[in-house]
Amino acid sequence: MVLMPPNKMEKMSSDEPEAAPPAYESLNTSDQQPHRVVPPATNGKRYFEKETKSHIAFCFSPDPTKPYPTQLWSAQMIIKCDNVPQLMLEGLRWTTDSVLWEDGYVAEISAAYMHIKTFEDLCEAGLTWTRHYFLQDIQQEPPRWIAHLQVHAETCKTLAGIKLGELSIQNVVSAYAWGSRREYIYSWIKKKPWEAYNAIYDDMPMDGWWPWPKRENI
Repeated sequence: MVLMPPNKMEKMSSDEPEAAPPAYESLNTSDQQPHRVVPPATNGKRYFEKETKSHIAFCFSPDPTKPYPTQLWSAQMIIKCDNVPQLMLEGLRWTTDSVLWEDGYVAEISAAYMHIKTFEDLCEAGLTWTRHYFLQDIQQEPPRWIAHLQVHAETCKTLAGIKLGELSIQNVVSAYAWGSRREYIYSWIKKKPWEAYNAIYDDMPMDGWWPWPKRENI
């Protein structure tokens, strides 16, 4: 409702005919938001159709030092890439700008997308709803990697309240990487930092989301 000054209201009369609205075809939309091509909601089609196997995995939680049953949510990110050593040398980075927002969806937890032991632990903890995000490299073209991030919680309300932009390296529980023959080449666990190893570059500092080694730890 638009309030009008008294002097304007006094000039209006109920006997005056109301002006007809403009025809749909005549509406000028040039001042509205410019047209943007938006991809359809494909539920991660780009990730699932990429033939490259997964080579990197990260686990996250609000407090990486505590077990599943005490967490409000838990998450895993599985990354497909063609060259893990390159990401070790150049750094592995992502932000909310990396998210393919139109590909995301919410569903009940599925064992198809994770290790069976992880699936069982999450179910036992009651974290049975999953929000699926998909991300890809925006540093280079074509993208060097594409990822599937699953965030698990007890309710959809909790999932809706999670702000992906607030996720940080401090939330990393563990990180792993493996080569083309599925042999481990990198391992780091928050609770057991003394067992960490990089079979490719030893203790070379790595930038971005790699939790170890960091320059300050060398």
